[in-house]
Amino acid sequence: YSRPQYGKGWGCGYRNVQMLCSHLLQRSEAPGKLLGGAQHVPTIPGIQAHMELSWQEGFDPEGRAQLAGHLVGTAKWVGTSECCALLRAGGVPARIVQFK
Repeated sequence: YSRPQYGKGWGCGYRNVQMLCSHLLQRSEAPGKLLGGAQHVPTIPGIQAHMELSWQEGFDPEGRAQLAGHLVGTAKWVGTSECCALLRAGGVPARIVQFK
């Protein structure tokens, strides 16, 4: 799902999203809305585009503001809240839990 060295130093959040998507797309109960109905694991630019779409739908306004509303083509780091917004926008019930 990736090119060698692409995302080195900043791509780990995206790799985690790819892993989650890979699992969810294999499950028959995965919502058809996830990733716009795609049947394949998205590239990093694809994930960035879907995250921006989730912001446009109103998910994670704080994260959108923090990242200036733009991810596509950047090396901006993403984390749990961006992943959660992407999943929720795709119809996956997701929540963030903090462990101590």
